[in-house]
Amino acid sequence: MEHGYSSGCDAPPANAMNIGHQHDSGEYYLAVANTEWGRIPGKARDGVCWFSYWGNEHESTDFDYITHPNSMTTVSNNGDGPPPGARPIGYQDDGRGDQYAAIANSEWGRIPGKACDGTCWYPYNGQEYETDDFEWLVCSRVDEPMDIDFVQQGCAPEKALNFGYQNDGRGEQYIAVAETEWGKIPGKADSEGTCWYCYNGEEYETDQFHYVVHTSPHKLVQNDNLGPPEGALVTGSQTDGRGDQYAAIALSEWGRIPGKAEGNTCWYPYDGQEHETYDFEWVVFSN
Repeated sequence: MEHGYSSGCDAPPANAMNIGHQHDSGEYYLAVANTEWGRIPGKARDGVCWFSYWGNEHESTDFDYITHPNSMTTVSNNGDGPPPGARPIGYQDDGRGDQYAAIANSEWGRIPGKACDGTCWYPYNGQEYETDDFEWLVCSRVDEPMDIDFVQQGCAPEKALNFGYQNDGRGEQYIAVAETEWGKIPGKADSEGTCWYCYNGEEYETDQFHYVVHTSPHKLVQNDNLGPPEGALVTGSQTDGRGDQYAAIALSEWGRIPGKAEGNTCWYPYDGQEHETYDFEWVVFSN
């Protein structure tokens, strides 16, 4: 399955591959810089890409994020019921039946909730609110299964869908599904293991829920000195004769740092220098 690119001039999209992490500065996205020496894989965050070349670390704002083929998006409600690609992730056993994941556009922010027909209900400050101003969570590949999974744990997993945001200081809100006496009800969750959902006019709180997590068919394969494994991701090319450059994650003393690889060697940028290692992982896509 093919990867894609998204301009570094914009904020990283939801399916940008943020699988790098430095101990001193946090998460980094896989990226490819447009340079005088070609398109060179590197690391990016906050609108800046760092890449390594000829012993040095270079910095650029002319780059693309590398995206995986996750197909999750949102579609505004138009009053005609669930759009193509919308799929229920919950169910109420009181006769209401299937419940869809939705994002309410409220005065308090974009709040995850539940929807059926053309109405969304969402929880806030102890109450259940109703609105027709909301967005459905959909999969753009209409005839294929939705690229999601359900994870129950005490904090938000890395790929949890945080499509919501409250402007009252609570910040990001994740899409979740509560396990309730009335069924599996979509709601909102924070990053620390609490879910809120609404039912019959009230807001309820629970720790018995699942985060909704997006999935993608990529994996990381440890370098075994046999060259790029099948499905390894070519994201760039150097014009100095080095040719194709693969996306890679260096396992360094400073963290898991995105870089470039060929043969059995990975080069990655850190602290103004280009570093070289054989201890790295290839980024591999599989169907």
